[in-house]
Order: sequence, then C-alpha cells, then structure tokens
Amino acid sequence: SGLAQTGAWGCFDEFNRISVEVLSVVAGQYLTILDGIRSKKTLFTFEEDEITLNPTVGAFITMNPGYAGRQELPENLKSLFRGVTMMVPDREIIMKVKLTACGYKDASLLAKKFNVLYALCEEQLSKQAHYDFGLRNILAVLRTAGSSKRNEVEKAEQELLMRTLRDMNLSKYVSEDVPLFMSLLDDLFPGLRAEKQKHKEVEGAIAQAVKDMGLQYHEEWVLKVVQVYEMCLVRHSIMHVGPSGVGKSRIVETLHKSLMLVKADQNLPPMVGQPHRELRMNPKAITAPQMFGCLDVIANEWTEGIFAQLWRKANKDRKNFTWLMLDGPVDAIWIENLNTVMDDNRILTLANNDRIPMLRPNVTLGFEVEDLRNASPATVSRAGVIFISELDLGFMPYVRTWLASQSAKGFAELLEPLFSEKMDAIIEFVRNECRSRMQCSTIALMTSMCNLIDGLLKDLAPSDNGASFDQTGVERVFMYTTCWSVAGILETDDRTKFDAFLRTMFHGMPEVEGTDTIYEYTIDAAKMSWVHWGERIPDWAYTGTELAVDFPKLVIPTIDSARTLYNLERTSAMNRAVLLVGGPGTAKTSSILQVLAKQDPTTTMFKKISMSGASTPLIFQKTIEGSIEKRQGKTFGPPGGKNMIVFVDDISMPQINNWGDQPTLEILRQLVEQGGLYNLQKPGEIMQIVDLLVVGCMLHPGGGKQDIPNRAKRHFHVMNVTLPSMTSIQMIFGRLVALMYPEDGGLDAELLAMSGKLVELTVNVWESTKAKMLPTPAKFHYIFNLRDLSRVFHGIFMCNASTVKDEHTLLALWKHEAMRVFSDRLVNADDKKWFEDTVNNALVETCGSSKASKLKGDVSFVDFLQPPGEDPESGEELPAPKLYEPAGSVDVVKGVITSYMKKFNESNKLHSMDLVLFEDAMLHFMRVSRLLAMPRGNALLVGVGGSGKQSLSRLSAFISGYSTFQIKLSPTYGVADFKLDLMALYNKVGLKSEPTVFLFTDQQIFKESVLVYFNNFLSSGVIPDLYNDEDKDTVINGVRNEVKAAGLLDTRDNCWAFFIDKVRANLHVIMCMSPVGDTFRVRCRKFPALSGCTTIDWFMHWPQEALISVAARFLEDVEMETPEHRAACGEHMAFVHESVGTSAAQYKASLRRNVYTTPKSYLELIALYKQMLAAERARVSTQTTRLETGLIKLRESSEQVADMQFKLTEESAVVAVKSKETDLLIIEVGKESNIAADESEKAAIEEEKVTLIQTEVSAFQAQCLLDLAAAEPALKAAEDALNLLDKNSLTELKSLGTPPPAVLKVTAACAYMLAPVGTNLKKLDVSWNAGKKMMGSPEQFLQQLLNFDKDNLWVEAKDNWVRNYTGPPDKPDPEFTYENMATKSKAAAGLCAWVVNICIYHDIFLDVEPKRIKLAEAEKTLKDANDRLVVVRKRVQDLNDKCAALQQQLSDATDEKNRLIEKAESTAKRLNLAERLVNGLKDEGVRWTHGVDELKAQLGRLVGDILVTASFIAYIGPFNMSFRQRMINEQWIPDVRARGIPSSDSIVPVKMLSGEATVAEWNSQGLPADALSIENGAIITQCSRWPLIVDPQLQGVTWIKQREEKNGLVVTGLGAKGYIDKVIRAMQEGLPILLENIGENIDAVLEPVIARSFIKKGRKLMIKIGDAELDVMSAKDADGMATEYPAFKMYIQTKLPNPHYIPEIQAQTTMINFTVTEKGLEDQLLNVVVNKERPDLEEARMALVEQQNQFTIKLKELEDDLLYRLATAEGDILSDEDLIISLEVTKVTVTEINVKVKEGKVTEDKINEAREAYRPTAARGSIIYFLLNQLNVIDHMYQFSLGAFNFIFSKALNKAEATEEGLKVRCNTLLDSVQYTIFSYVTRGLFERHRLIFSCLLTMKVLQSSGELLQEEIDLLIKAPKNLDRENPCSVWLLDAAWFSVVALSSQEAFANLPQDVEGSWKRWKEWIESEQPEKMPLPQEWKRLRGFQ
Repeated sequence: SGLAQTGAWGCFDEFNRISVEVLSVVAGQYLTILDGIRSKKTLFTFEEDEITLNPTVGAFITMNPGYAGRQELPENLKSLFRGVTMMVPDREIIMKVKLTACGYKDASLLAKKFNVLYALCEEQLSKQAHYDFGLRNILAVLRTAGSSKRNEVEKAEQELLMRTLRDMNLSKYVSEDVPLFMSLLDDLFPGLRAEKQKHKEVEGAIAQAVKDMGLQYHEEWVLKVVQVYEMCLVRHSIMHVGPSGVGKSRIVETLHKSLMLVKADQNLPPMVGQPHRELRMNPKAITAPQMFGCLDVIANEWTEGIFAQLWRKANKDRKNFTWLMLDGPVDAIWIENLNTVMDDNRILTLANNDRIPMLRPNVTLGFEVEDLRNASPATVSRAGVIFISELDLGFMPYVRTWLASQSAKGFAELLEPLFSEKMDAIIEFVRNECRSRMQCSTIALMTSMCNLIDGLLKDLAPSDNGASFDQTGVERVFMYTTCWSVAGILETDDRTKFDAFLRTMFHGMPEVEGTDTIYEYTIDAAKMSWVHWGERIPDWAYTGTELAVDFPKLVIPTIDSARTLYNLERTSAMNRAVLLVGGPGTAKTSSILQVLAKQDPTTTMFKKISMSGASTPLIFQKTIEGSIEKRQGKTFGPPGGKNMIVFVDDISMPQINNWGDQPTLEILRQLVEQGGLYNLQKPGEIMQIVDLLVVGCMLHPGGGKQDIPNRAKRHFHVMNVTLPSMTSIQMIFGRLVALMYPEDGGLDAELLAMSGKLVELTVNVWESTKAKMLPTPAKFHYIFNLRDLSRVFHGIFMCNASTVKDEHTLLALWKHEAMRVFSDRLVNADDKKWFEDTVNNALVETCGSSKASKLKGDVSFVDFLQPPGEDPESGEELPAPKLYEPAGSVDVVKGVITSYMKKFNESNKLHSMDLVLFEDAMLHFMRVSRLLAMPRGNALLVGVGGSGKQSLSRLSAFISGYSTFQIKLSPTYGVADFKLDLMALYNKVGLKSEPTVFLFTDQQIFKESVLVYFNNFLSSGVIPDLYNDEDKDTVINGVRNEVKAAGLLDTRDNCWAFFIDKVRANLHVIMCMSPVGDTFRVRCRKFPALSGCTTIDWFMHWPQEALISVAARFLEDVEMETPEHRAACGEHMAFVHESVGTSAAQYKASLRRNVYTTPKSYLELIALYKQMLAAERARVSTQTTRLETGLIKLRESSEQVADMQFKLTEESAVVAVKSKETDLLIIEVGKESNIAADESEKAAIEEEKVTLIQTEVSAFQAQCLLDLAAAEPALKAAEDALNLLDKNSLTELKSLGTPPPAVLKVTAACAYMLAPVGTNLKKLDVSWNAGKKMMGSPEQFLQQLLNFDKDNLWVEAKDNWVRNYTGPPDKPDPEFTYENMATKSKAAAGLCAWVVNICIYHDIFLDVEPKRIKLAEAEKTLKDANDRLVVVRKRVQDLNDKCAALQQQLSDATDEKNRLIEKAESTAKRLNLAERLVNGLKDEGVRWTHGVDELKAQLGRLVGDILVTASFIAYIGPFNMSFRQRMINEQWIPDVRARGIPSSDSIVPVKMLSGEATVAEWNSQGLPADALSIENGAIITQCSRWPLIVDPQLQGVTWIKQREEKNGLVVTGLGAKGYIDKVIRAMQEGLPILLENIGENIDAVLEPVIARSFIKKGRKLMIKIGDAELDVMSAKDADGMATEYPAFKMYIQTKLPNPHYIPEIQAQTTMINFTVTEKGLEDQLLNVVVNKERPDLEEARMALVEQQNQFTIKLKELEDDLLYRLATAEGDILSDEDLIISLEVTKVTVTEINVKVKEGKVTEDKINEAREAYRPTAARGSIIYFLLNQLNVIDHMYQFSLGAFNFIFSKALNKAEATEEGLKVRCNTLLDSVQYTIFSYVTRGLFERHRLIFSCLLTMKVLQSSGELLQEEIDLLIKAPKNLDRENPCSVWLLDAAWFSVVALSSQEAFANLPQDVEGSWKRWKEWIESEQPEKMPLPQEWKRLRGFQ
C-alpha cells in the first residue's frame, strides 16, 4: 500500500521465507496494483480501501531457492515478476582484481590457482553443510592474503597465498578431507612448504592460559584455538562446529584468557591485551519471541527479547571485548533472523523497527553447534567456520587432566597406562562388535568413568583415595568402572561378549559360574577382591496383611536392582547427572526413587518431573522456578539451603520439532551445563541455580522411541538397565507366590506343586508373546514388559487362597489373568486366537492334555457375585462383600448384572441405561470390574464410539461402590478449570477417602496438554503444578493424623507421599479412546503412561450374534405377523450393519473417503426403524380410514338417490292440498279483522280522556310530594337529634339539681309538645321537678319521643306555648339552638334540636295537608275513568284475540304449507346433490377402492419396506450414488426377500420418504433436481440424528437456508463470537439452527446437543451444557401436547470436500454426502448455457417447471382436502351444499390441472429437445470441473470452488465468438471456448511440472466421455501389468519386462494377437524397437491402423 501511494521501489530480500498462503495473498495484492497501472488509474481499490496510485512503483524480489525454510513461489506470483537468474560470477577475475589491489604482482597465476583449488574442493571433498566456497569466503581469504602481503612484503607471493589458503580453510574441514585438501595444495603449489603464520604473543599466551587452567597442551587442540583467533581477525561471526565434548566452549574460554594475558600493543589487533567477557545463551531453550522480542497486539507494548537485551548490552560496553555465544542447535528460523547481523550490515533488526548496529571490534558473535544441517548456504557463507573433530582432542587429554587432580599420585600412575593402552581397544570393541542401546561420545563415556572411579574410591578407600591400591586393585577398579560406563550401555547378550573380551586383556577377572559375567560381581572394599552381587542383596520380608492391596508398592531387591542402585548412588554422590535407559518395566523409575528415598531429608530434597510430548521449555522452567528461592544477588537454589535432586522421568519424550531438535531438552542442557536459566521476567538476566543435580530415565531409543540430543547426553552418566534375568524373575514372583500359597498352609499337594510352576508358565507365555506379537504402526501398543508380568500375578493374588482350593481353580485363575493382561489388548480375532492357542499349549506342556482340556474356552473371575448383606438392627441393605471368585454360569452373572443395573437406574435417572447383556458386553463389563477391584487399577478402553465403554464403566463403578466423575465442558472451560476439578477430586479421594472413578473420553480432550495431567497421575500420581504451597499445607495437615496412626513420622514429605498413595489407591482412571486414525497412536507415543500404566481393553466390532441379540431385544415390543418375521428383521439389521462396514472399506479404498459404522449407529437404526414403522403404520391406517370413510359416504349417497325420488312425489301431492285450505282461511281472517278495527277506534277515544285526567292528577301529585319532601330534612334532623340521646345523657340531665334557665326552657317546650290534646296548658306544670318526672324513665321517655305523632301535633300548644321558647318560624330564638344548648348539656341540646325540627316539620305539614285532601279526590276521579277504560279495552282485546287466533291458524297453515314445499325442494336438492356427488366422484370411488386395497396390502409390507428405508436413512448418506445403488439393490433388498420378510416388489426408499409434491416443493426452494440431491433431501428431512452435510459446493446449505428462512433460521459457525448463545437461544425458542463451515472437529461443549442428550423433567425438556441445565422447547403433537422431542432442528455443514470425521461424530450425526455429482453439475451447467444462449427457452422452462411443481403440489393438496372434507363431514353429507360445491370445484380443478400437466409434459419435451443441443458444452464443463476437483491429490494448493468455476464457465460463454452458421456450429464454438478458457485459467495456477499431467488427464477424460477411449485401456497404461504365463521367445532383443507387458496387453480384444505377431514377425518388431525414435515410427504391419491411444 505504501509503495503504491509513494511510487517507491521496494526490494524484498529472502522473500520466499514467507509461507505459501501469505505469498498467494501478496500475489493478489500486487496484481491489483499492476492492473491499476495498466488501466492508468490514479485511484484504485486495494484491500477494500480506495488509495492513490503512483505508476512509478516497483518491486524486486531477491531469494535463495531450495533451502530449508524456503518456499517455492506459487505460479500466480511468479507470473507477475520477470525471473532473473543470478549466475555464479567469474570468480577468477574477482580474485585477480583483488590480489592486484593488494599488491600481488603475479596476480593472474595466483588467481588461477586459487580458482582451480576451490573448484576441485567443491568437486572432490565430502559434502558437508558447513563447507562454503562462495564469494564471501573468497573475499575473507583475499582480505587475509592482503594483510599477509602488507605484513610480510619480503615473502614470496605464492608462499603467502598458499599459506593463507591452507590456514583459512584447514580449520573447517573434517578429518577425512584434510589429506585430500593438502594433496590438492601440493599439486597446485608443488614443492612449496610454507610455514604457519606466527602469532608469537598470542600463542605464548595460549600456552600459559592452558597451564593456568589446568589443561593439557594438546597441539591439535591448541591449533584450533589459534585458528579461532585468526578467524576473529577477518570475520565478526564465527561458528564453532563439532560433535559434543570436543572442547568448543573451552577453546573460547582459553582464547579469552590468552588475549587478556597479552600486553596491549598498537601493532597487535585491538582485541589483544583487553578485558574480555562472554555472554552465552541457548537460542533453542526459548521461543523466537522470547529470543528477539514480541509485540502485544492488544496493549501495543513491545517486550524485548533475551538476545536483543544481550545484544544491546554487548554493543554498549566499550570497556570490554564481548563474545556473544549462541550455544544451541541451528534451525532455519532463528538463525535466518540474524542474517543482517552476520553479513556486512552488522545490524540487528527487530520487529519494532529498532536497528542496533554491531560495535566492532568490541563484539564478536559466536555459534557453538554440533552441525549445520538446518543452516542454509547463505547463512554458512556469512560466518567463519571452525570445525573441531573428536580426533583433534581425543579422550586422553581429559583423562590426564583428571588424573592430575587425583591426590593419590601412585594410584594415578598405575591407572594412566590402562587408559592409554587399553581404552582404545575397549571402545573400538564396544562400538564395532556390540550393539549399544544408546550412542554416546567417547568423551562422555570417559567423563562418566572418571566420575564413577571417584565415587568408587570414596566407598572403597575413603581415607587415601586409592593410594594403597596395588596393580591388581587398580585394574579391578578400572575393569569395574569400564563395565558400568563405557560398556554400561550394553544389553545382556553383548555383556557376555564384553566379558569374554575383557578376559583376553586382563588376568584379574572374577571366576564365574553358569551364565554369570563380570557384571554380576563387584569389588569388596576390605579385600579388594571380587564378590558376587548376590551376596549384597538386602534382606526382604513381607510385613503386610493383604498381598493384593500392597502389591503395587512392593519392591523386592534383586541382583539387578542392587547393582543399579549402587552405581547410581556412587555417581550421583559426585554430583554427576545420571541417565538410566532401559525397556519398559525394568524398574528405572523405581531405582531412582529408591535412591531419592535414602537421601537425608534435612539436607536434600527432590523434585520429580514427568516429561511427555506436551512438555515445553516454559513448563520445565516454571517447574524448576517453583522449587527454588533467591539466595543472594542472581543466585538461586533450593529452599532452606538444601541440595535438590531433580528426577526427570521419560526424559526423551518432549516432542522433536521440524528441525530435529528438542527445545525442552535444550533448556535442560542449559541448566546442567551452564548452571542457570534466563529470567523471562527480566530478559537478559540469568538466574544462577546452585545445589541442584539432575537424574533421569528413558526408554531405549529406536523403534519409534526418541533419543536425546548428544550435547545433552554428554552431561549424563548413561547406564542401561537390562531386563531382570530369569533367575531374578523366578526369585521375585516365586517368593510372592510362596507367600500366597505357603507350603505349611495345609493346602492341597497338587495345588502347591502347580503354584510352584506358575512363574515358569507365565514367563514362557510372556516370552512367546513378546517374540510373536511385535509392535507395528497399527499395533503400536504391542509392547509386553515386566509390568504385564506383574499384572498377571497381581490378578492371581486378588483371589484368596481359600477360594483357590484345587489345582484346576488355580490354573483357571491363571488363564483368566493371562487373558486379561495379554489378550484383552489384542486388536483382532486372529491375534486373540493365536494367544489363546499359546496359553492352551503352555497348559498342555505344564499339566498335561487332560487337565488342559478342562480349561478350554472362556474362564472368568469376578468380585460382585456375593449377595448384599443386611444390617441386623436397621434392616438396611449393606454393600455386598467383595470376593474374587469364578464367575460360574453366564445366566447367573447376567442376572446379577441386570439386578445391579435396575438399582443403578433407580438412583441415576440422568444416566439410566437399558443395556443388552450379550456375551461380549458381559465380558467387557467383567474386565472393567476387575480393574476397579485392583489397587491402582486404571483402564484404557479402546473402541469406536457407541461401543458401550462409558455405560459399562458407570455400571462397573456403581457395582464396585464407587462414584463416577466426569468433567463438564462449557464454552469457557479451560486448563485452569480442569485443574480445579482435579484438585477437588484429589481432595475427595485423598482426604475424604471416597473411592471414585474418573471417566474421561477423547471427546473431552479440549486441549492436548490436558493429557499431561493424566500421564503424570498414571505414572506417579504426582501432578507438579496442581497444588500451590497453601493448598499443599492444607492437604498435609488433613492426613497428618492418619500418617501417625500408620506408624510413620509425620514429616512433610511423608504426609505428602501418604496422601498420594491414598489418591492412587482410591482414584481409578478409565479412559475411553477411539482407535481410528493416527491421533490415538500419537497421543500414546507423546504420553506413554496412557498405554504403559493402564490395562488396555480393546473393544472390537460387535459380532453378528451380538447384533442379532440386540435387535431382538429392542424389537420385542414391535408388532409383527409372526415371531419368525421379527427374528428375520433382527438378522437383516445385523446383515445391513456388517455390509455397510464392508462397503465403507471399499469406499475408502476407491475414493479415500472415511465412513465408519459403530454400535451406536446400529442402535440408532433400530430406534429409527421402530419410530418410522409406528409412524408409517399410523399414517397408512389413517389414510385407509379416510379413503374408507369417503367410499362409505359415496355408497350411502348412491343408495339414497332412489328413495329420495319416490319421497319427492308424495311430498308434492300433500303440498297441493295444504295450499287450498290455507286460501279459505285467509278470507275468514279478513272479516274478523274489520270488526276488531271499529271497536279499537272507540277505545282509543276513551283512552284519550283518561289520559288527560291522569296527566292532571300526576302533576298535582308531584307538587304535593315536592312539598312533603321539603319537610323531610327537618324530620331527619329531629330523628338525628334523638339518636344523640341515650340513657346516660338523660340520666345525667335528670341529675342536675338546678339546671340552667336554657335547659328549663327545653324541658318546658317538651312538656307542652307532649301534652295531650285538651290539656289546660295554662296550668301545665313545666317546672324542673315536672321535667324530671317527665323524664322519669329515660328509656320510656326516649321511646315516647321516637314514637311521637308528628303529623297530629296540637296546634295550640305549638303556636301559643312552644313558640314562646323557640321563637316564631321567621325569627327563631338564637338561644334555643342545638349549638347553644350543647354548651349547657348534651341531652338538652338533643331535646332542643328535636323540638325545633318537629315544629318546622309540622308547619310544613299543615301547609301540605289541604293539598293532600284535594289529591285524594282527584285520584278517585282518575280511578273511575280507568275502570271505564278497562271495560273498553277488554272488548277490544276479545276481538283482537279472536283475530289473532285466526291469524295464528293462518300462519300455521302457511308454515305447514311452506314446510312441505321446502321439504320437497330439499328432497329435490338433495337428490340433485346426491346425483352430482355420485357422478362427480365416480372415478375417485374406483380409485379409492383400489387405494384401500393397496393400503391394506401395503400395511403388511411395511415391515420390509421400512426396514430398507430406515437402513437407507441411517447408513446411506456418506456414500455416492453408485455405492448407494449397489448396497440397496444388490445387498439389502435381496436379503430382505431371501429372509421372507414381507415387502413390496419394488422398494424405492426415496419414494417412501417423499412424494412428488414434496420433491417439487424442495426443488422450488433451491434443491438440485438430480437423484442424489433428492435422496439427500429426503434423508435430511427424515433423519432422527442431526444431519452433518458434506457440502463443498454449498448446494445443500443454500437449500436449507431457503427452506428454513421462514422458520427463523439461526445461522452461525463454530468459533464465531457468541455462537453458543445462539445455539442456546435456538433450542429455547424452537428455531432451526445451521452450524456452517465446520472443520473436522466439533467443539466438545456441543457434545450434549450433538448427542441429543435431552432430559425429560415432568413436562419440561432439558439439556445439560457444562453445569447449567437449560430449557429446550418441546415439539407438539397433533393435540398440541408437548412431546419428548425438541422443537428445534440442527443442521451441520462443512465445506471440506473429503473430511475425516471420527466414528463418534459419525455415530451421533447423520452424515450426508452432498458433493455435486457429474450428472447433477451437467444439468446445472446446461441451465447456465441455455440461459445465456436462449434466455427465452430457459425462462419458458423455468416457468414450466415452476408451474408443474405448483400443479403437483396443488393436486396433492386438493386430494388431501377432498378426503379430509369427506372424512370430517358431520351428519348427512347430502345436506352440506357447500361441501358438495367445494368437491365439485375440486374435481373441476383437478381435471383442469391434469389436462395442463399433460400439456406441460408435451411442452417440456419440446423445450428439453431444444435444450439438448447445448448439453455437450455442459457435459464438457462438468467433466473438467470433476477433473479439477482431483488435482488436490497432486498438491493440496489446487483447490477450486464451484462458485469460481461457474464464474469462469460463464465468462467462457461470453467470450465465445458469435456465428451465423447455425446451431451446431454455435454449439461447437461454445464447447471450444469453455474448454480453452477453463484450461487457461487452471494452468495459470499450476506448477510447470503439473501442467502436462493436467493436459493429459483432460485429454483422456474427453476421449473417454466420447467413447473413444476405454477405462480398461487407461488402466493398462497406468498400471502396466505383467503376465508371466508365457516365456519370452525373443529374449535376445526384447527385455523380459517388455515381453510380459505384451502378454498382459493381449487380454484386450484389440491386442489379442500381439504376442504371436511379435514372435512371428520379430524382425519387423526388432527393427521398430531399435529405431532411434520408435514412438514416431509407424507400427509394423496392420498395427499401424490402431487408434492413437492404442
């Protein structure tokens, strides 16, 4: 982008170091720029951005092709650049010019010699990666020659150049090339002997430095020091190349000290006499970002790398001369990043654009490497190379230096001749005559030997270090240490050879017996004599109680263990790293752990690290850092000032990278060699680690096992741990057997005798198995070691001696255990048969044929047959006792397992199971149960998914009383979560002592590194980074009491070890793995404990008997005509399953596509069959019922037609009579109606009068009522006032002695109001006493007031007396008020209010009363008027009633008449409808009658039809069309008929699954119309498992999107942001979901969804993802009720053309091959061509197709609607006119559609006929596309999408030239244009070497499609078969191979006579063959008439 905008030129150096994928993108980008320049654009679109374009932009690429780490540029990039080859220049001219410039007078001659010498060196010297004769080397030599000329002007020029050439090149040659090089120099410079250039000061300083350092002055080695110095003068980058241990590091160290010893002088180079320092790092111990630096993209922060920091430090230091040494293997990645440093730029360029120049001469960049195999010539040429070989140093200088350090000089003097005189021969013998199990350098062997001697001296002569040893003693020490160092890497057989060889060299060898060698002897310290190791074996006695429980912890000392421990201790005591190598099970780990256990815990601690294929340098460094602490400065060490031994188990396991290096071991080497690690938090700072020793162990390298780097190996004392001898094995297991079956135990004599033979019997079988069953890539786990031997005896010891009562039981037990340990891991029936025969033969040899014959067949022992106990107090069931005993009969075992399975299902609703316990399943179950019963019993169950591994494991754990744990994957689940789960599990089993099974499957491997934890657990139980210090303290404190109770010291280490032992005893790991592909093998190789520390149980394919029994079990509830049919169905299912497996193998062989069948697939087939059969039976029954109902309705209608005709005649006559009667009644009703009308007029006049009176009375009445209403408030107020009074208030009033005057007024007023009429009011006593008397009884007084006759109040009393107190109405007394009285008395106030309001009421009443009297009179008048009106109305009513009766009579007569008319009309109408219905559906009646018969017959045939259809859905999807047809028509259908299963004559599964209407709808939604696509559509819509669609051309996914769009399709992809949330939402809302473009793996989080693991909880449907239980919307049935099936539908799609899905995924999904077919693509391309050439034709066709599809769909809808209406019509169908009319319309529509369909067929034929003219073009395009699809076999880069192809195809059609010469010519033009355009497009992207292949294939495909070329002829050309039946009669001139090919060719008809003709006319054929170009000559005779290909 930048170059394009600025117009700058860019040079891209080493461009081909970029990956091919990126280069391809770059090509596209640069092409965009070039296209813009050609189009003369100023603005153009670049990577979706519009930028400016400067046309002066240019790009140049410089690169070195063909080196490691380089790519070949893709053709699309090559085509954009002009290739310019940089030729090798004329080096002689360059040499001549340079020499002349340096002052050489004879430059021409010297340049010629120089050039010839290098040319000869390139041709004749050996090819070494570090040899360089290029221009950079030449220039360095010329610079040195110029310096020599200036310094020694007087010397001869030839001598100067010859010396320079010798000294500058000799240093890099291997020893074998030195003599040849010197000979070449002598030939070019004859007789010239140039002295070596002298560096007096420096060479003298080197000698002094060697002395000061205590080294030996070895001239060849010192010469290398000088050569390094000389190289430093002319090169700033130096490579020290050579094998390990040749002193490369010492050379640099010596040179440092030497240069510092010399006094500085201006005549000497600047580095001389200056202080020097060294910065050393191993670039392979860290990653490239850690080395150079990295940019945090998120934070945009740059982190400096270690090398970058060291580089900065070195180049800032001007006081010191810094040597920056990169000490590690070279690869083409990190060293290429230093190219700018090593070349003349001398600049380090970092990714953050920092450029740090080199400070010369203060800085020298050095490399210490073993070889330069991965370095490119460009890299080698940039540095000066110094090669140091083993011969330059040898081993004696080291030995002499070591001897010089010995304090006992006499011992050293005696020992030195042995090394110098004997050791060469010993080493030669070991290397040439013996087979070392590991190759070690000589110096490494010598170092180990010297260290072992030091350790031995501390044991044998601790006081004088061997000063008192004589010659014999020294020789014995020499021989012993030689055996365990130089020859310590030999196996037993080679040790015997070595023993014999030593006896020829020494006379003090021990006297041996039998097969013993010197290796069985050690040196006695007291006598310095040989003593047998057998005398040094420690005593051992078993102190436990349960041998089977303690067995894994037992360590029985043997000769092998005793000597290994002794040598290990002696070497480690000298702080020498030790490496034990040996086969599996040779006690390597155990030996080291024993040594570690002997260490004093107060001074020494240890750390165990288990390596695996996932170990990385970072993990190793973090582990080490976690065990050390800072001491002072940059020094670190173990905590507490202790020493630490780091035990690295399986040290060779770290993965080897692409360059052949093991970075993890490089950091280990750095730790051992440099004593430190670089601080990753502070780059450039090294942590020096002290007091640390490394010991390790590993398997023998070779046979798939890795070696470790030589430079790391050199620091170890390597000892081979051999397999124990037979004597040792007999001793180990013999003692254990004797413990189990003691002679004094009162056991059967035969039993005891046989127990003594068990070890020999087992070893014989073990040896035979090891020899026969060898590992292969497919059987990589066929490794049988001592662990397997011990597992056999462990199993034997699980059975109590009381159970084994006789010899037969013991042998049965032994056979069972041998079969479990050895046979269960075998992968096929042949191997198992061989092993069983081997066991039986061994039994025959041991105990005779009669006893052995009783043991033939399966023998099983189990521990779960004992019945459970019962608590005597509570009655609760107790766990069943575990007794390992013979299994007995199969039925008994099956019954016990079944009962436990029922209990399991009761307690585990989530994982309930319904297992079919066939024989194989029970055997696997018993095997798993056996492992769980064993302490530390762990299982590796290997089998394809669905084999029952998990179910059997759960059930076994349940029976054993263990809980089962499985991790719960979620979208965020990671390693940290796994560690938390694992820690919780450890605490559960270790602290709470709860036995648990950890069930883990390969589907749960969310990250490969998680297997590291299993590897560590299985091998040792210790997982290094699981617990932090705080958690570890919690654990230790948790088991402290148990440790004390066990009688152990509760030290921290003891508590931790006790905890780990408990974990290993209580936690059983069961790993379920699939053997498919290389993944399982690679995992077991990277993590050896997976297979080495588990017992393998290999689940093979279910046998046919198992398949049949499972089918029979699940088909029990399926209704069949006969039991024989049910059995036949089960047998057919088993046949289908096995036939699919066979077809899958053929499919893979022919098309390289992987298809798998698993037991889960088989179970899915059975479930699908049952589901489909039930659904189809229901559908057919429903359809039959509907048709029968329709026929019944038609039959009833036909029968009713005649009845309705007779009935209609009778009803017509009755209607006529009723019509006459009704007419007469109408006349009478008219007369009566007139009379009633007259009377009604009279009544109306009277009613008007009454109404007027009523109006007047009503008005007066309303006025009276209004006046009375005015009195109501006063009356209400009076009542309210009385309500305020009560007994207490009145009593209180009475109690007043002298009431206030106002109160007296109130009582007086009351007295006057209550006075009876006629009372003398003047004399009325109104005093207070009278008032109290009046209120005598408060209740009566109050009642009197309430009942007061207010209407008849005495007017006189009111007006004349009461008003005196209240005041007149218009002016009331203000004091006589309620409010005023209330201040005096509450009772008085109430009485006052009563009086006032009663008066007011009475005043109004007196005004209203006259009006009331008048109202009464008016009401009386009104009553009289109303009485008169009633009489009048009655008269009128009588008349009206009479009229109404007559009217009703008339109405009834009319209704009856109308009813009869309607009835007659209805009858006529029904008759008409019946006739129309019967006549209209006459044809349907015939068809439906036939349909009913057919459906009833079909119902019986469904058993077989659905059987084939279900198999079609379950299995057929992954196959192509040819395989599908072959399987269905040639295998499945014939088998169904052969077994007599009812079925149709022609079974077409796709027609069973979809009708024409359905297919038409699919086509309208975008599904291609070819047969394969339609089949795929049927499978997708009907399958019960989620469809997994292999859809590289995206045809299937396009259809699904259109089909489900209306249903709210959710589209996402694995890894898309929030895709899990989308899946969850779709499940909860019942939406379809599409997972598109997945890879070959499916996220483990989705496993419950893919496996459809739905849980039914009440009415809810749930699914568990991780720990969360999520709701899932349920599908609804026809009644709207929720079902057990989810409402959502999931589609899974991949674009991969040939994905390899593991069996588990294929079992959980329905895999469907949607890859476009050649015929299908041809039809699609035909549409494209016709659409281009005849758009009218294509439009007509598309419209017709759409119309025909709609017609088909409509016909189906109308048919269904017709039947539905008939079936659901209620009551009399003939009364439903709408129904009849609808049926008639439907019938008319169907007729019209049928006519249009026929017309459409004719039109379609015409269109197709016109379209066929263009088919050859489409066919050619289809052929080419399918050829393109096969090009990826040549190179994976050749990938062509269908979309891109269609684009080019359309482009080719557009490019075709127009023509007027007719359709045929036009079609040929189109064909040529398509072929040429696509050919050009494809070949542009092909490598040159592949273009001819493509052209040839295309030609053959075209010829083959036209019938001009036969496939048989192509096969003959490619396979070139040979027929050896006839001898060669022309052997004189014709090769046998050619003759046999001629004979083979005669199998073809065209060449039938070729052998006879060649033999008969041999002269002509001989002449033709011997011509110069026979391929261009015509063939002899008539053979010249053959077609071209022939």
